[in-house]
Amino acid sequence: MPYVLDNSQLRWSDDEERMPPKAEDFMYMPASEVGGPPGVAKLRIPTGNEVINNEEFEDPKEARALHLALKASGIARVYCRYDGGNDEGFAWLDHAELGAGERLEPAALARRLIANGLPVPKRSPVQKDWPDELMIRQMLDYPLIVNWAAALLGGLSFGTGEYSMYGAFIVDLDAETITDDPMARPVVANIKIDGVESIQNRFAMAMKEYGATFSDPPASVYSIGDRVVHPSFGSGTVTDAVGNNLTIAFDSGGKRRIVDSFVERE
Repeated sequence: MPYVLDNSQLRWSDDEERMPPKAEDFMYMPASEVGGPPGVAKLRIPTGNEVINNEEFEDPKEARALHLALKASGIARVYCRYDGGNDEGFAWLDHAELGAGERLEPAALARRLIANGLPVPKRSPVQKDWPDELMIRQMLDYPLIVNWAAALLGGLSFGTGEYSMYGAFIVDLDAETITDDPMARPVVANIKIDGVESIQNRFAMAMKEYGATFSDPPASVYSIGDRVVHPSFGSGTVTDAVGNNLTIAFDSGGKRRIVDSFVERE
């Protein structure tokens, strides 16, 4: 897709509380009209020494390892979904396919990658009880699939408005293309749209499947108003802190949610 909310077609009174839009409020737009390249997007694998580019790659080294692991495991295609709002976009794995067309659900794909030697990342305190499969599934969504969505839609911050967009795309690892799916079933995970299927608890359901739970994150040593420095994004001010997750307004522009271990005091 995407299906994008066309705000120009809505009429709000000054004192009317905005309610979630309905599915019919959204219109289909080719990805190029949202900011992506015309036609099919090119799938590019980050190089081993890739410099972080906020418009193209999140965590390029990890994304490269995941991409190569998928190819080495015989994965030919990956079907992904996304949604977004304001300046924040989310993308996630729906399923993968082998060269012969055999479909792999997320759990089966994670097991296949682990069996083929993909290293499981170090667990944070919040993830201490998570099984390996769940760790891999989270890695696939972020950073890999978010990077693919950014390549299709023209940037990592692919939300376009208050309720923004939703859609799906197909990644062909053999042809090295990312293709918009205009016939995708309407599904969202991070925003609310009346009449559109919501799977907002998809990750919680996966955790229940494995018997895993979230541990309470440790309190951060940083507080609202503290000045911090990130190695890639520079200096910024903490605007919110939940456990060890900080929301930081960076001097260079924009806000990001970042685990506090990735920053230092200014």
